[in-house]
Amino acid sequence: MTPAETTRAEREKRGWPSDSEYRPWWMPQWDYFPSGMLVLELEEQYHSGLRRIFRDGKRQRLEDLLNDFLAATVAYAAAERARTEEHERRRGEWNEQERRRIEQQDQVGRNKKRWKFLSERILSLERADQIDRFVRYLETACSGTNSVGESVRRFIDWAKSYSTVLKSVCDPSELDRVLKDEELFRLPTVVTDKWFEIVSSD
Repeated sequence: MTPAETTRAEREKRGWPSDSEYRPWWMPQWDYFPSGMLVLELEEQYHSGLRRIFRDGKRQRLEDLLNDFLAATVAYAAAERARTEEHERRRGEWNEQERRRIEQQDQVGRNKKRWKFLSERILSLERADQIDRFVRYLETACSGTNSVGESVRRFIDWAKSYSTVLKSVCDPSELDRVLKDEELFRLPTVVTDKWFEIVSSD
């Protein structure tokens, strides 16, 4: 350090522990001096095996290496282009895999909703069929007697109405409306192993 730098450093160092390492922020760690030797360097180090540094030496001058340097830049550019193409290829493959994964995940979710939708309609029809059989039994049992109470008649009428409601959810027009609203068949159905796994797990 110059005398002025020493004085400034001592002034800023006051209050610091005596054994601490201290280098003023304004003072560089290294001092550089011109060597008089010219250097051409390809700074990037992505590609091993290619010469990147061309400099003056004891037995050669940089101007004698210009052709080699230009050839190296062409080779490096070709290697860089190949690296970029490989990177793009890998990124394309990853994007395609990710797209397929998301598509399969969406398909699995849709198939699960479709199975739930189908199960609910099947259950509705089964309940309606059970109600209809029970109503037919009551009507047959009551056909031979005139002592049927008003409450039983009302119960039969209500059961018939409830059966009609259960069947209405399976009407084709109603199915079409609900399927459009819920977009369960927005995309073509693709039956996969995941579909069977979901069906069996439910």
